[in-house]
Amino acid sequence: MVQGTSGNRALQVIPAVSNGRLRDMRMNSTLLCRFLFACTVACAVAAAGVEPAWAGRIDRLQKKAEEGDARAQNDLGLAYYNGDGVERSFEIALRWYRKAAEQGLAEAQYNLGVMYDEGQGVAEDDEEAARWYRRAADQGLPAAQNNLAAMYEEGTGVAQDDRLAAWWYRQAAERGVAIAQKNLAAMYDEGRGVERDPVEAFRWYRKAAEQGIPEAQYHVALAYQTGSGVEADRAKAAEWYRKAAEQGYVRAQSMLGMVYDLGKGVAADSTEAVRWYRKAAEQGDAASQYVLGMKYLRGEGVQKDDVRAFLWLSLAASQGIEQAVTYRDKAAANMTPEQISEALGLATGGPGGPTAGD
Repeated sequence: MVQGTSGNRALQVIPAVSNGRLRDMRMNSTLLCRFLFACTVACAVAAAGVEPAWAGRIDRLQKKAEEGDARAQNDLGLAYYNGDGVERSFEIALRWYRKAAEQGLAEAQYNLGVMYDEGQGVAEDDEEAARWYRRAADQGLPAAQNNLAAMYEEGTGVAQDDRLAAWWYRQAAERGVAIAQKNLAAMYDEGRGVERDPVEAFRWYRKAAEQGIPEAQYHVALAYQTGSGVEADRAKAAEWYRKAAEQGYVRAQSMLGMVYDLGKGVAADSTEAVRWYRKAAEQGDAASQYVLGMKYLRGEGVQKDDVRAFLWLSLAASQGIEQAVTYRDKAAANMTPEQISEALGLATGGPGGPTAGD
């Protein structure tokens, strides 16, 4: 999942910005280095009796917020939300967000919606979340437009309405919000709230995929594989499956395993197929667990191993893959009671878990 998202919603609070664009709040490695350096400097200046720079910033924000400056109120709320220069407190963050939101600041209205949506500093309340998202959405804030759309799609806090969901997703998608682009694509893909249109679905999935949304990357790959909304191209399908798989998207990992297994768009490679099947299997994908078990049973792309075959086939069988039972029992026929006990222990989370020794 992309940081700051949950399901179809964007749940990352944002600062007040004059240009209306969302800032990237993720801490990458460069920012982390700067943060650690700042901490070192802070310790030094504290030892020298000098006030840290951010303490002055918080004091200035506090003063402006108490004077009624809505942007300062929102950004002070953000500081308390993140514990940035102050002790973290959702309750205090909520109080400052509310003051700014009641003055009509869209970012604060959105942030207040997130707090109600997540139950942070206040009891979870879908209706209140929707109400504040709507106020921010009406002012054109893309993240709020996406979240309001998700609530219409889900029927949480508002009456379920796919048509309104699609309309609001479009408002955010056209402003470049990646998760909204993915959500709008799904509406076109499934014909919910709009007429089903594979070409339009692909267009929006591609926009979201290019912004790094793994689910969208998977759907772009699937479209290239099946020729849905775009000319079929197995090589491009493999390329997009890899992009999503490398981000940990389990369905893409399983499909990339199949791509290497069958040599569709890439040179067939049993070893690489097993590597990707294993990644999906370790995330609990039943089909991949079954295929991986069969690979161990037959020695395809991996050394033949009845214990590992029994392990993965048992896991697949526990998730309802009926044919896994037959092949699990076939593996068991070649195993000692001690080996069966070892495999069952691994399957139930014993020493090392199900990947031990792989």
